[in-house]
Amino acid sequence: RKAVFLREATRGISNVRVVCKRLDRVDGPADWVVSRAVRAADVLAVVPKLSKRVGLLLSTQGAAEVERDARMVWSKRSVIPWGVESVAVFGAFRSVEP
Repeated sequence: RKAVFLREATRGISNVRVVCKRLDRVDGPADWVVSRAVRAADVLAVVPKLSKRVGLLLSTQGAAEVERDARMVWSKRSVIPWGVESVAVFGAFRSVEP
């Protein structure tokens, strides 16, 4: 049901693809990976294979945990108005210099 809603919400936007699969089964690459209602550590473990940028909808506690990940640069949290203690965080993996 959630994927159906997202497909409808993004209909007509040519650069958005809604994928209703486990993240470890998604074929990349992608400009962004955005996810909700998942364990953030699981997403961050797989995302580098797909994209350098990630968006996560999390609890404020979950956001505090991922913001400590030294591999990432995070933007300021965005409060989700309809969620209690819910925020969106967007980040990018730091470049690794050889």
